[in-house]
Amino acid sequence: MLADCYRSSLDLASEYGSIAFPAISTGVYGYPAPDAARVAVATIRDWIARHPATALRRITLIAFSRPALDALRAAIDEHPDEQQPDER
Repeated sequence: MLADCYRSSLDLASEYGSIAFPAISTGVYGYPAPDAARVAVATIRDWIARHPATALRRITLIAFSRPALDALRAAIDEHPDEQQPDER
């Protein structure tokens, strides 16, 4: 269900230049942050691979806590050969 949330949002935003996601389900309701982060990153990467002509050029993941940020970074770092995000 979490992956569907990301896919549906990406489909809706596919004609725009960017989209931002809060760290959806990263622990607030008991869903483990590392698992939620892995789902987010894997789903976004898969969607990008399946939609090479998309207008999306920037997908931002927003962490509202240090644990959520750490989980997102770990999920991104699982595949270091892929493009890394901008960190601000």
